[in-house]
Amino acid sequence: MMVDGLIVRLKQKDETAFEEVYEMYYTIVFYVIDKVIKDKEGAKDVAQDTFLTMFYKIHQYNGGNFKYWLLQIAKNKAINYLSQVIREREKVEKKIVELENKIDLEFDFKTFSKEVEELLDPESSKIIINKLIFDYTFKEISEEMNLNMSAVYRKYQEGILRIQEAMGIK
Repeated sequence: MMVDGLIVRLKQKDETAFEEVYEMYYTIVFYVIDKVIKDKEGAKDVAQDTFLTMFYKIHQYNGGNFKYWLLQIAKNKAINYLSQVIREREKVEKKIVELENKIDLEFDFKTFSKEVEELLDPESSKIIINKLIFDYTFKEISEEMNLNMSAVYRKYQEGILRIQEAMGIK
């Protein structure tokens, strides 16, 4: 059979045999891959990879239907490609969500900070922002602002009450 002779030549790493197999099977290999991944450009790349894999792993072919063996490589390559594309898409989508969340947090931070600064005196607003946004301790705030702890705590309590009143919370 003609294919048997090609396989012997492939196992001898005959590049003309590779080209003949490529010409014989490219259309069906491309068709199978494209049906799995539904992307013509990606299918071309996966088809190339399929033939290279076939050439480098021809020693693993132990008889039987060569076309089926080659199409099995193509199908596996297509599934792996699709899995990789899905993983990459999920990574991109995750980064988009993280970026959107970061933008939302920054927007909320800016809005909150602006509202606090409009409602309270500069010292009280700085205490509230440092405590609620940056999660500073009262001790850290007192050291940073050069105020005693009781003054920081009192201004914080008064500021919170003022914010609650402005929001209609009792």
